[in-house]
Amino acid sequence: MNNYREKFVIGCLAVMLPASGFAVCSMGEWNGGSSGSVFPESPAAPAPANSNPSRLSEFCGLRVTGTGHVQDNSPTAHTTFITRFYVRPQLTGGAQADLFIAYSAETPSGQLLKVSYDGANLDFHAAGAGVLGTAPAEAGKWYLVEVKYVSAGNTTFWVNTDANTVAATGTYTSATGGVEAVRLGLPNGLGGHTGYVNFDAYESHSTTAVGPLLIGDSNGNGSITIADATNAIGELNGTLAVGQPDCNSSGVVTIADATCVIGKIP
Repeated sequence: MNNYREKFVIGCLAVMLPASGFAVCSMGEWNGGSSGSVFPESPAAPAPANSNPSRLSEFCGLRVTGTGHVQDNSPTAHTTFITRFYVRPQLTGGAQADLFIAYSAETPSGQLLKVSYDGANLDFHAAGAGVLGTAPAEAGKWYLVEVKYVSAGNTTFWVNTDANTVAATGTYTSATGGVEAVRLGLPNGLGGHTGYVNFDAYESHSTTAVGPLLIGDSNGNGSITIADATNAIGELNGTLAVGQPDCNSSGVVTIADATCVIGKIP
């Protein structure tokens, strides 16, 4: 998937096999490759030496257990860059662990935008500067992050809100330069933390907001009905849900997610 305007990279990586389940997840969609301790993860293909694999959407997510990242080189000097991803920090510590960095070169040098985690908050930076915006985030839960970068203008970010309809969580003055590459994962390591980080549902645009997934839509049909509660229960019995069954964003699918879905039915 090298179409920059509509890039579904994580969460759409597994391939359905007729009558035989799912293929092992792949990171090949990232045209810049990957490095370090980065593992595709799904209930059907868990990361090495880890139990209770976590993904938010469809059949596959990503787990980063140390210094490692996936890199996308498809932006071409985009002076407006919009990204959306979900992150589940399972980290203990108080320093900064970098999660996402946008650069002005494919061989990363000039940093334009950074999202990090300090053990209690998602933090937003420009050009390597200190924390310019923040939003609370506890370990062990999924969080929606959307960021709009405009060169020499403003960087705007949303956390657990719909960038299409809801006021931004925060804004600050941007760096200057066009985005040429991004890294997602732990590109500079754990930053003094212990643990790991899950990622899912990365997408990037050059003009329009991305917006959230419909969490609780476990059959992926665009609405929430009693069938989604049934699908969530079905996952407990071994049938993977094709949509977003982790309704309460806890990192695992349990009977509580079926209850959560019922609470969302109009």
